[in-house]
Amino acid sequence: MEFQHKSVLLQECIDALNIRPDGIYLDGTLGGAGHSSQIARRLTEGGRLIGVDRDRTALAAAKERLAPYADRVTLVHSNFAEIDAILDSLGIPAVDGMLFDLGVSSPQLDDASRGFSYMADAPLDMRMDKDDALTAGEGKNLLLARDEAFALGHTLGFSLAEMQWFLLRTLDTEDGLRYHASGDLVETFGFVTGMGEKSVAALKARCARMLADIPKAECDGREGDWTRAAGASLPQIAASWPVEEREERFLAWMREQAPYLDRPSRSALRIYRNLAVYAWHIAAEEESAPIESDFLPCIRELVSQPEEDEQTVAALYVNGAISAKKCRAVAGDILLDNLNRSFSDQTDKAKAYHVIAVRPDGQMTVSGGINASRTRVQDLLAGKAEVEKSDMLYLLWFTVGLCWLWNSRPRPSEIYDRLADFIDAAEICLDAAMLPPFYPPHLIEQSMLLSVVYAGRTESDTAEIYEQLCSAVIERRKSKNRP
Repeated sequence: MEFQHKSVLLQECIDALNIRPDGIYLDGTLGGAGHSSQIARRLTEGGRLIGVDRDRTALAAAKERLAPYADRVTLVHSNFAEIDAILDSLGIPAVDGMLFDLGVSSPQLDDASRGFSYMADAPLDMRMDKDDALTAGEGKNLLLARDEAFALGHTLGFSLAEMQWFLLRTLDTEDGLRYHASGDLVETFGFVTGMGEKSVAALKARCARMLADIPKAECDGREGDWTRAAGASLPQIAASWPVEEREERFLAWMREQAPYLDRPSRSALRIYRNLAVYAWHIAAEEESAPIESDFLPCIRELVSQPEEDEQTVAALYVNGAISAKKCRAVAGDILLDNLNRSFSDQTDKAKAYHVIAVRPDGQMTVSGGINASRTRVQDLLAGKAEVEKSDMLYLLWFTVGLCWLWNSRPRPSEIYDRLADFIDAAEICLDAAMLPPFYPPHLIEQSMLLSVVYAGRTESDTAEIYEQLCSAVIERRKSKNRP
């Protein structure tokens, strides 16, 4: 890509430097040499310009632009933080002026392969110097914390939609804006009103104390996930409040809506239950798996039903109420089937529910364990826990594996169709459940897609391959993060 960049405050900078023809000047952020070319043309043979940049692409463009002044220009590939060492190596004890145009440049943002911009679907890189060992996506110490990402998004003036995309790109395995609980609404309110991290934390504490003693009413009278819907409308509501009254108005609004907060997402729960029972019936061979051309229509039908389907009610309810015993039975059967299929020829039979996670210390793990996983699914089916994105994706992926197990292995030319169907099904489920979107660069999505590809080409099933891929991803991360 051609390096094109318009210099900022060019004339103002040149005027401020008050350039002496025989002086020595340093441009610590050379870029495309927009500023430097104007400095160099004002120097005589006795003058000197030192241009420093970490980006070799920028240096190459600068060298070409500064060719007419090659006799008075020295280009250095380095970080301007090393100015002392650079000048010492050149035998220069002092300079007459320095210029720093700090920040990322437009060519770096425009070239998707550089990984600076969240606007293009490309790996997160963000290295000024491509010779650096770690990319932003590989070095745990370079990953943004959630509060840092919110602070940066506010500084850059992002909308909530832009912030969602930004969080998906920068937090690696995080799901961006979740809108599962009242705390998510406080976080959203803080972002759209420009509150700092400490102020948001204090407001969360106030809100928690205020809501602690208010009984939570059943939210069946509301369609879908009310908390998420409220989060989407919150920016407009907050804008109507006087600035000096915003915090108190927000707390009053939260109190008014308290009976509908912090409840499991009705939409996500409905879809999860229907999908779980559908997978259960296929695993138990009580229902035939659909042929591949019917897979997506079946998923659409499960998702589009406004209530839980008849099979779900029969499988999970007793006398009109959810049965903990029945939920436990369905969860156990699903996970035990997965366990038997995945680890029949392996000594480690401890894991069944595989979700890649990043611990607070930055280490990656595959969460699970048959007992913990059975309890997790049981609690989800019973409505005792919030359905997360990883829960929905795992269950969908497991269902996909069951369906395709019943069908013949695809020809290589058909593997793409399976991938496309899985992505489409994931997007349908997540959108209807009001959960964060399917995002292939995430580790969970990557492992699931890869397992589909490899299972289509080998005799192994997707569950076994997914476990292997999860382990490989974790080991790769661990090796790159070792000192």
